[in-house]
Amino acid sequence: MPSAPAPPFVDATQVRPRPVRRLGTIGCAYVAGFAAAVVAWLMINGVTPSIWLIGPALLVPAIALVLMLRSTADARRYTMQVLAATLALPVVLLIWADSFELHASAASATVAAEPTLDAQRLFRGAVATQDSDLRNSQGPLLRAATFADGSELRLTRYADPQAAAAYLRLLASTFRGEPFSEDGRRAVRLLNAGAGSTLVIVEQHGADLLELRSRDEASGLARLAAQQVPIPADPPAASSSIAASPTAALAQWPFYAGAATLHMLVFVGLILWSGSALTQVPALAGTVAVSSEALSDRLCSLARASDRLTVSKPASGSLLFEVRVGRRRSHKITLRLDAGKLTVQVGEKIAACGAAPIDDDEASMGDFGESSFDATRPDAHHVWSSTWCATMIEPTRLAGVPMQLQATSALLPAAYLDSLDGEGVLTVLCALVIRSGWHWQPRLLAAAQRSSGRPT
Repeated sequence: MPSAPAPPFVDATQVRPRPVRRLGTIGCAYVAGFAAAVVAWLMINGVTPSIWLIGPALLVPAIALVLMLRSTADARRYTMQVLAATLALPVVLLIWADSFELHASAASATVAAEPTLDAQRLFRGAVATQDSDLRNSQGPLLRAATFADGSELRLTRYADPQAAAAYLRLLASTFRGEPFSEDGRRAVRLLNAGAGSTLVIVEQHGADLLELRSRDEASGLARLAAQQVPIPADPPAASSSIAASPTAALAQWPFYAGAATLHMLVFVGLILWSGSALTQVPALAGTVAVSSEALSDRLCSLARASDRLTVSKPASGSLLFEVRVGRRRSHKITLRLDAGKLTVQVGEKIAACGAAPIDDDEASMGDFGESSFDATRPDAHHVWSSTWCATMIEPTRLAGVPMQLQATSALLPAAYLDSLDGEGVLTVLCALVIRSGWHWQPRLLAAAQRSSGRPT
């Protein structure tokens, strides 16, 4: 057996520099484009440019750029960092964008909330006046006045006519309101709110509610005439101001829902692409490709060298290797030989069938960080799971496989093969394939690193 790999073989194992760097470029470009779209949407909705707007919008793409420019010598770490940043940074941008208060409906609300009644004229001649301004606490402006004849006027000013109408409906249902139209006025008479007063009516003037209390109907109407209170206009039941706020509100959730959906689709697509592009290994340069029958025989010969490795042929042109990595645990590797392209397509499945948990995370029966929210939940005693994956071959480990190829077999030390885990066996299979002149091409089955299980 050769003591050291030949220089061409060492060069062939230095795989993935371009795809790995391309992954970083794609991730950085996507994060930058996502940030630009979020900032543009905020500015369209009335957010003025400021440090709080521009700073984070530049910082997030800068983080992605720094990660992209890192060394790709450790391809696995580089890939995980880029994928994690590509997943998390757009989510952070959406959370940050939600902290802004959009002003799309502010103009219409401001116009609708302009005062309708002249408070100075309304309370002229009052013997006592009292104010209560609750607008800083998201409440109304209150003003009450008592006149010499014992009548009272109370003005409540809301932010918009809809709020005023809602409160008027509440008063009518609470104090048994009925329509009041004497002298041509449009008001609501409160029958159960007359403590010390015979007449209690409430009129709506846009965003203003005016309440009148008097000893009788005649003195009450006289007071309204003396203070020159106009006849209330028809309530704006279907005005544009009512529709402005819901329309503005509806304009926000489609953006967030669409952005989140697009982000997940892009990330899943990136996973599927990287699962194939970053794990492929080209055939050894200068090696003459053997026939598919010879390659199949060489692969099958590995099962004779170790009891931990079994091989079967589920279909024509396919080989299924099963590595027993522990009790009730297996690592299944499916190889499909494409003679036309001299490519071996690889599928991996890691499974546990009633196996004991291998660590605390698996025993917690939760995803990442989930156990911290429910520390009292009991641990699992047995675990069922299936995970489809595409493993990135380590170049150093690939170059160190002590393998000697013959016409229809491959020779390996039995002790070496017995000491390997599932990834080690996968590395041996890759070494055999590329030294036989074929390309190694993993493919994700169904989804990127998808897992499902029934922990108990």
